[in-house]
Amino acid sequence: MWVCSVTVNFNMNEVNKEQCRSDHGEPLAVIGMAVRLPGADSIDEFWDLVADGRSAITELPEERLNKKLFFNEEKGVRGKTYSSIGGIVSPRTTPPGQWRLTKEQSEDCDAAHLELCDVAATAFSQAGYDPLTISGFRAGVYVGHTRGTGLSGDVMYGTMLSDAASWLHEVDEFKKAAGERADECIDAAVTAERARLPRRTAQGGPAADAQRCSATVARAFGLDGPCMALNAACSSSLFALAAAADDLALGRTDMAVVGGSSHCRFDSLVLFSKAQSVSATGSRPFDASADGLVTAEGYVVVLVKTLRKALEDGNTIQAVIRGIGVSSDGRGKSLWAPRQEGQIAAIERAHADLLDPARLGYIEAHATSTSVGDATEVNALARALRSHIADDVTIPIGSVKANIGHTLETAGLAGLVKAILCMKHGTIPPVPGIKELNPAVDWQATPFVVPTQKREWLRKDGLPRRAAVNSFGIGGLNAHVVVEEFIKDIKSQQPEAIRPVDSKAFTRVSADDDVAIVGRSVLAPGHLSAEQMWSKLVDWEHDFSKVPSDRWNVDAVYDRTAASNWKTVQNCGGFIEGFSYDWRTHKIPPKQIAAADPLQFMLLETVSQALQDAGYPDRPMPRARTGVIVGTVFGGDFASALQVGMRLPYFEAALRREMQSRGVNKSAIETICEKFCDLVVSRLPAIVDETGSFTSSSLASRITKTFDLMGGATAIDGGAASALCALDVCRNFLLTGRADAMVCAAGQRSLSLATYEVLSLSGTLSRSGNPRPFDQTSDGLMPAEGVAVFVLKRLSDALRENDRIHGIVRGIGVSRHDEKSAGIQRAMRRAGEDARVSSNSVNFVEAAAAGVPADDMAELDAIHHVYGKSVPVGAVNTQIGHAAGASAGLSIAKTTFELQEQELRMPADSSNRASRDHVAQALHANDDGRLLAGVTAVHCDSACHVLIERGDTVHVPQAVVQPNKVSEPSPQVIRFCGATTRELLVAVNKCIQDPHSSFVASKEFHQKGHRLAIVAATPEELARKADLVVKQFDNREARGLWETQGIAVGKVGNKRPVVAFLFPGQGSQYPGMLREIVAACPQASQLKEQMNHSLLKMGHPTFEDIIDNHEQTLGKDVFRLCNILIIDTTQQRNTRWIKMHRDKRSFERLLCWLHKRRMKWPWHIQNSRSNSL
Repeated sequence: MWVCSVTVNFNMNEVNKEQCRSDHGEPLAVIGMAVRLPGADSIDEFWDLVADGRSAITELPEERLNKKLFFNEEKGVRGKTYSSIGGIVSPRTTPPGQWRLTKEQSEDCDAAHLELCDVAATAFSQAGYDPLTISGFRAGVYVGHTRGTGLSGDVMYGTMLSDAASWLHEVDEFKKAAGERADECIDAAVTAERARLPRRTAQGGPAADAQRCSATVARAFGLDGPCMALNAACSSSLFALAAAADDLALGRTDMAVVGGSSHCRFDSLVLFSKAQSVSATGSRPFDASADGLVTAEGYVVVLVKTLRKALEDGNTIQAVIRGIGVSSDGRGKSLWAPRQEGQIAAIERAHADLLDPARLGYIEAHATSTSVGDATEVNALARALRSHIADDVTIPIGSVKANIGHTLETAGLAGLVKAILCMKHGTIPPVPGIKELNPAVDWQATPFVVPTQKREWLRKDGLPRRAAVNSFGIGGLNAHVVVEEFIKDIKSQQPEAIRPVDSKAFTRVSADDDVAIVGRSVLAPGHLSAEQMWSKLVDWEHDFSKVPSDRWNVDAVYDRTAASNWKTVQNCGGFIEGFSYDWRTHKIPPKQIAAADPLQFMLLETVSQALQDAGYPDRPMPRARTGVIVGTVFGGDFASALQVGMRLPYFEAALRREMQSRGVNKSAIETICEKFCDLVVSRLPAIVDETGSFTSSSLASRITKTFDLMGGATAIDGGAASALCALDVCRNFLLTGRADAMVCAAGQRSLSLATYEVLSLSGTLSRSGNPRPFDQTSDGLMPAEGVAVFVLKRLSDALRENDRIHGIVRGIGVSRHDEKSAGIQRAMRRAGEDARVSSNSVNFVEAAAAGVPADDMAELDAIHHVYGKSVPVGAVNTQIGHAAGASAGLSIAKTTFELQEQELRMPADSSNRASRDHVAQALHANDDGRLLAGVTAVHCDSACHVLIERGDTVHVPQAVVQPNKVSEPSPQVIRFCGATTRELLVAVNKCIQDPHSSFVASKEFHQKGHRLAIVAATPEELARKADLVVKQFDNREARGLWETQGIAVGKVGNKRPVVAFLFPGQGSQYPGMLREIVAACPQASQLKEQMNHSLLKMGHPTFEDIIDNHEQTLGKDVFRLCNILIIDTTQQRNTRWIKMHRDKRSFERLLCWLHKRRMKWPWHIQNSRSNSL
């Protein structure tokens, strides 16, 4: 699939050669799909509904909308909805499957998450897999999802209710009416409400957060890969598809489970009614009478592989995804108004990978039935595509929202499945509800037609049918997908050109490139900046503070003796107090700030500082190609306050009943309730927020709009690993060419009583307030809040533009495993393989350890297995508190300082307890000057590990033996051969049984036959890679990735093998070009030292100065023959060391004489210098 984007000018006629990038990957194959949507429990029922032009929108039942409490036909009534219709799935007649989940795990889940598991199982079955036997697949789960059923909201409301109810004491009329029995009256009303509500279990369940949706699917089927929920508002599920596509394109997963999950109930209606964006009459996209959306729910899953993998595996291919484009609107007139420019960018990015828009036979629009939104979208499509479509051609355009309503996070995938079914059946279905087309669109000037009758869809010139799907999220988060039917053995499935272009304009983004951190900022507990946090990490005394009184009344619920519902065993935490956002900074109205989620503005301020740290706005920023990813556990303190505010009518009713039973007259009750509600809204203004804080996507869209960024944006919930999940997706955006810069943010503000309650019940909250890492006597963690922001670029771009580099992201590994230590180990090893470094190269580890002994010791076990027991380990979470989704972001910030200062702060000593004897430990670089750190994040059974390298190498005198530094084994090539594959595998199996013998007695290759070469630094690494070879030898897809892991396999026949080398010559060098060769090859490292001896003696810059471009000469001056000499000599010698023979050479006679040993280095350098003058 063309997973990467090429920036094209507005009408796509010319390619912007400076900005265009394309990975030119392969298409994706949809191999399975399943749905549970309004009016349709299966794919077949869904097609029948759509093909017949029927609508499944109905009046909502009482359990979804209590009309007595939440409905008022008048618009603008606080806390009420004026619409009572929606689209809901049919009630279940049987319970959902349990699959590989235990009974306890299943009971701990939200019903919506189990619903998605069943839909995923159907998709697996449709794809030809037994859901019960696919355990172990390296498959990621990416779900567009923000919340499940009302379960978590009800639980949160029950927890927070007592605090809000206590404010009745401030209502004079209540005090007068209740008198001395005021507390008794309040307690009775609260108790009555809690009696009908679900409550947390003794273990802290249910686990209903958004990330658990994807994790439950992964756990139910035993999948091993990334698990994340994405929130890009209404385009969430197509952003999930984009994230999945990048992992597949980069070979990081073999299959992706992409889903959308949404639930419809009263709170969605109330929130959308406040914005007056819902309809009380129906969903009529494109119609003149369209007056708003109709909220709906749904569950959709598609299984995706690369097309090549699907063909090799013999999968039935439902459709081929040809292109995915994402964008964000950037700065507009308001937070909500959609911009054509942003939508056009997504459309162009999906098609610009040489896909011809003229091939489109159908467009599935986002069209939600809002008059302005529908018109904006149609006009944007017309502007983007009109010049590519002949005047006599019309393209049908439709919207599934006319049939099932707006399924919110699921909407994009619902539209995609509809488009695939249209191609499969060769039919364009009618759009119901059309009487008169929207007059805000000049339909005659567009190439589109809205079908009101079913029509046949014929293939054009025998080519596969092709469609496009739009999905646009509020706040300007846009996605566009190009999908095509699959016709086996048809040549037209190859990419075609939009029109003739200069192929040199397309610059491939190499997956070998790394990502550089060029900007950094944090807002840490205690209101500390990055530098202040670093400076403070020299004192073992914890600095936790009592819950601020303006958050919640901790004194009323603090009980250290025993954990119980609605209580906490701890009254302190890592709070950020005193934060105040200056509205003048970005001209945001103070009223808007007052009611919005404060995390929005904590992020804005930190992003602003990170951009300044990166050198912006002092120099131009690639705003059109800068994306934003925010890692956070969805919800937080704002959501807690919102749940209380949304459910206030329930407590009102309970309070009325209680006061009536006590003889309070009706008039007094009305006054009391009215004043109490006003007081609650003034204290918890979330219910009147105008910024969309109810959805975590606003954290990302607020950034894009404030800083005018159009590279796409979403929020990601990976639980406690959210920051690393965000970093992972940001890195993929850069490596696949979707963006040229990324703002990677992580933020969390989740320190309400709801958080303390679940931590108390689960036994993970410290009573002592003194968490200690890797200590069996530690009694738990301390919660915190915080923000971390990093500005990222491709390393090659950062070096070219002379950016200051805080760190280099070398590799990321992700794993999900039922056994925690095993999963962490696997994530660590995958990070090493991704970075192409051995575990011995990693100098220290920043752990996720927060003071929970079982979790900490599992992580320590993994560290010891992968990195050894002597590797230094730090754990900032125990010092400043565990900031949930932002925690790993703060760990990364600390690590970048440690790399730069070559000092580990707050280390753990040899007994694996926090050492109070010293607060800092010197860090020593490897012999090649490289300094690498591993940073871990763990959430339940998912683990992420990132390897970060110092931005520049450390000078290491060769004669000095570093103290406490174990010498690192040098990698070497171990060769295996055999006349047949059987003989080869026999030899490899022997190596697995006795790796030490093979390691010290490597064979030469035979002249003919099968060959295998493995690069390993230790016998253990050799055995592990040999085992990989045996297990994956017949798997062509896996073998395609061996090269990245230091494994090469081939066959030599009778014909003499020929290998061509192209050595970087005049004008084509680049900074750091020989660094990896010198690091991996001992002979090259030795040659470097010999060169340095001669260079320094003659007054020249050192090898490192030249290669790292300190002299600013690489690739700029074609007459710098000394540079070319150093580069060519190293490469030529390297070929000789690996026993390859040269037939021809470059660099004229000087290099020839050198390699024939007719001259020595000093004379040669002098000649190269003379020839340069």
